[in-house]
Amino acid sequence: ILLHSNDSNEELSSNKFIINADRETIVIPSRRYIMPEEIITLRISYNGTSRMKGVGLYESWTHREGSLSSSRSYISLLTNLEPARARQFFPCFDEPDKRAVFRLTIEHPQHLNAYSNTPIKFSSTKNKRKTTQFEKTSPLPPYLVALAITEQPIHTFEVDGYKIRAIGRNGSISVQRTSEALEILRANRVFDNATFFPTKTGYFNYKHGHILRYSYC
Repeated sequence: ILLHSNDSNEELSSNKFIINADRETIVIPSRRYIMPEEIITLRISYNGTSRMKGVGLYESWTHREGSLSSSRSYISLLTNLEPARARQFFPCFDEPDKRAVFRLTIEHPQHLNAYSNTPIKFSSTKNKRKTTQFEKTSPLPPYLVALAITEQPIHTFEVDGYKIRAIGRNGSISVQRTSEALEILRANRVFDNATFFPTKTGYFNYKHGHILRYSYC
């Protein structure tokens, strides 16, 4: 853990922290008093593990079309951070009123593809490992950060000029109905006076597939 004062270019190193398990927080003491208006950069190096319970960063194994063998399954690493599970993925202020700009850089096996809230900015491959860096997001609460690393096929739809990418098996009902459902939503008279926010980036978790939406304005 490294604290760095942007105002004085001073490092405020701290190798101690206090864990509050009940509140799911950590307290990082500083070696000196930090002024209320002082700008501080906090750098945290940490290790985490994926889960199997469908929350935080979790693993998903999906049978390939026409195969029930576990050796023929698609493997995916996915995020489900709602409503307050971002803290199970990375250290953050995991509250919906706290927003930040995120930029993810992922290293993964080259046969898997990585997807996030924003388009890919840079990608390179070395020794059968692939590094994928994504563009910065707009300010988001942590629970809206999305990541999918998978070898499942991707299906692209376009609705009102917005690109919708659905990740899932070719026979997935959720994938097949994605475009139809979005068209019905837009055409329904109930939503005539509703305001849609095209820059809002969401991650929708379905039983048979996962959808990441890339929006621009």
